[in-house]
Amino acid sequence: MRKLLVGLLLLVVSFQSIAQSDVKEIALSELKGFGVLITQMGIKENREQSINLRFGVPKLDINNCSVSDIELTIEKDGQFIAHNFLSNMSESIEHYSSHIIAAKTEGLALSIGARYSCENQKIRSTFYTFGDLVKIEKYFINNGLLSEI
Repeated sequence: MRKLLVGLLLLVVSFQSIAQSDVKEIALSELKGFGVLITQMGIKENREQSINLRFGVPKLDINNCSVSDIELTIEKDGQFIAHNFLSNMSESIEHYSSHIIAAKTEGLALSIGARYSCENQKIRSTFYTFGDLVKIEKYFINNGLLSEI
């Protein structure tokens, strides 16, 4: 009985370590080096009121782990509203991307990140957080990094 309990405990601990992930924050100045791509879409006159972007992340991170999700967290006035896994990903040779459309509103925060997992799971999965989408868009525009469709 004791061996069974120890075995079950080891199984639970191993599943918990697989489920956990390291969280790493990527500064705005490092987004381009990380491989993040932002493409502005939509009508120029509407850009002050809305976000209409394609947000792309590299397929592999520095650990050679593959991207599994682009994630978006929505908060309003500091209160959590929703966490979405952006499933409408499109694929290019080196990147996965998702199209994000949202109204710009006072107190609205759209935090974006990407989760990378390795097949062999020798290292834990890593969630890279890139910060608020409005700040990212502004940074890319101000530094000439934004491309348009």
